[in-house]
Amino acid sequence: MPKLPVLAAFQTKTIQPLVNAMGKWLYKPNGSFVAGMINGFLPCGMVYMALASAMNADSMMLSFQFMLCFGLGTLPLMMLFSMLASLPRKFMKFRFTSLLPFLYMLMGAWFILRGSNLDIPFLSPLLHIDGAISCQ
Repeated sequence: MPKLPVLAAFQTKTIQPLVNAMGKWLYKPNGSFVAGMINGFLPCGMVYMALASAMNADSMMLSFQFMLCFGLGTLPLMMLFSMLASLPRKFMKFRFTSLLPFLYMLMGAWFILRGSNLDIPFLSPLLHIDGAISCQ
């Protein structure tokens, strides 16, 4: 990939004021909240998927309602995580890092069960795929 110093300089010049503004807010009281609000304007992969679904709606009003419901649906979890961030860091760091291996194992077992298609309600539902080739 060719190096483009002009493009890199342009990106740095245009993004640097935003980075400086966020950096100033981080060290003020409640600055993490303001920086998080600014960061909230940057979309993630789930927002892109919601936007694609909203664009597929029949009207602009349905698209608006879809995105409003998506935003309201993510709000409780976002608020919960912002409240959990106020817990003491030592406690959270110790507890969470000690739980990570267990969570990885649990998720791995769950994914294996889901992929096994065993017809266990809510854990491994039986998927009927029309037109799938059955190897027997």
